[in-house]
Amino acid sequence: MPVKVKKEEETGLPKLEETAPSSSSAAGAERDAPKDQVSSELDPCGILHGFQLKFPDNCISDNGLTLSFEIRGVHVGVVNALRRAIIAEVPTVMVDTIHIFQNTSDFSDWKINHRVALTPLVIDPDNLEHWYYKNTEPELKVYTEKNGVNFRLHVVGTEDMRKVYSRDLKWAPRTNAERQKWKRDPPRVANPDILLAVLFKGQEIDLHAIATKGKGKMHTKWSPVGTASYQMMPDISFPRGSFFPEKMAEDLVKCCPTGVFELGEEHSAEGGGRKKGKTKVKAEERQKTTATHSAAAGATESAEEEDIEDFGGLRLREVKVRDPYKCTSCKNCTEEYPNHVKLKKVTDRFKFTVESVGSLPVDRIVKDGLRVLWQKNDDVLQDVIGLDKAKYDKTLCHVKKRDED
Repeated sequence: MPVKVKKEEETGLPKLEETAPSSSSAAGAERDAPKDQVSSELDPCGILHGFQLKFPDNCISDNGLTLSFEIRGVHVGVVNALRRAIIAEVPTVMVDTIHIFQNTSDFSDWKINHRVALTPLVIDPDNLEHWYYKNTEPELKVYTEKNGVNFRLHVVGTEDMRKVYSRDLKWAPRTNAERQKWKRDPPRVANPDILLAVLFKGQEIDLHAIATKGKGKMHTKWSPVGTASYQMMPDISFPRGSFFPEKMAEDLVKCCPTGVFELGEEHSAEGGGRKKGKTKVKAEERQKTTATHSAAAGATESAEEEDIEDFGGLRLREVKVRDPYKCTSCKNCTEEYPNHVKLKKVTDRFKFTVESVGSLPVDRIVKDGLRVLWQKNDDVLQDVIGLDKAKYDKTLCHVKKRDED
């Protein structure tokens, strides 16, 4: 269902509101004009004009880590800005400092540090402060229960080979204040089955790790997603009609390696049941199709329904676009049938896909990304409004002129 993005006056954060679904065709035919989703006072430059989100029923994957939705009514630059905000600006909590007390394994210290630091942790970043708010120099780091979470990993090898997994990295509160703070939702690893090291008899790993709040622009380990990508919607159309001779329709469906097309069922225009060997369509559609695919003549201009087999002896099948976003622009269909299939791009509709590493719920990642995008938009507007009135009016005139061009 499409979702409007508006701004709350008190918090300044995006607010999602349900709206009535807008009609659209898979082939990108006539689409509803985007409505004003953001007031001109909040967005005088029109950067977020018409911004819409549409979440299908099965938008979240079975494992809960992947979210796919559609963005409508904005320029590709805004969509890319959201992607960059999700990757680099959404805060998470990851291991930042490691003290190794004992390591007699075959793995070097730096390799152990690297694997532990890249292990995703399930910790709410809103409950922590950034350590650099008070200490700007790395050597002046002071960790407390307000800006750090303590973990401990201590494993000793037995007679059999002992594999060290991420589940062995356990939360180890040092103070009662830290224990009470995380009592309801204890910090833990997102995936307990990540292999960290292998120990043999007599080998030992003993380390203390401190997790802190950070962002992906500081280090990739703080990025909450594995991938965040978008795809511009393909516009697949049939300029000479969607009905093809049966053999040609089957070949068109088979030539697409990703399964974009599918054959339409034979049906009656009056809504009756399936009719073996025959398909009834409106005469105007039949005229458009048969004039292209055969040399049959004498087509009537009547809008009454007629049997296709009675006109030129053709058996036609309808070709439908199953999912335009499956199209990879390989152009097999346009090369095989250049006069019957056209491929373009809808420049204001995108499929956005986010894959979480498990540290944050995927829906929260999108909301936090929208919050960051909105805040950046506000910062730009504040800078513009802070200019004198002459420069401000000149900026608006430049934007309006650019839109007119």
